[in-house]
Amino acid sequence: MDTITSYDDLVGFFAESGLLHQADPAQSLVTLPTKKDQLEAAMYIRWQQDFEVVHFIQELNFELPEERLSEVALAIVVLNHALPLPGFGINMGTRSSYFRVTMPRRPDGSLLKKEIQGLFNLVVRTAAEHLSKLRAVADGADPMKVLAAS
Repeated sequence: MDTITSYDDLVGFFAESGLLHQADPAQSLVTLPTKKDQLEAAMYIRWQQDFEVVHFIQELNFELPEERLSEVALAIVVLNHALPLPGFGINMGTRSSYFRVTMPRRPDGSLLKKEIQGLFNLVVRTAAEHLSKLRAVADGADPMKVLAAS
């Protein structure tokens, strides 16, 4: 079967692929470790049944100090505006940053396996590509200078 029509199908897809993953059926969540360049964190894929969407949330591995929160937020706003597919954000509750893409499912509630794989790769690649910029801002760099240099 080339389509995924449920959370159980999603878990089965990752089991078949051989990727290390952890399933949390209570939250309809699959957690996968990710590593690309400087990015070494986790991706959370949530099958949200009530809204007919799937969320791909890649955490970013850098500290977000309270005193740099507004500068990182500015960098995220400017970066999102420039991206063809924006999705950087800040979780204020955990004071952490992420890149997130939400994919609506088809009217029949499905996604193709190749769409899941493609979105997984896109989210990891985009997060890894911009991680060093956001990390630099969190570490004290001027957000506008960091983003102008890219």
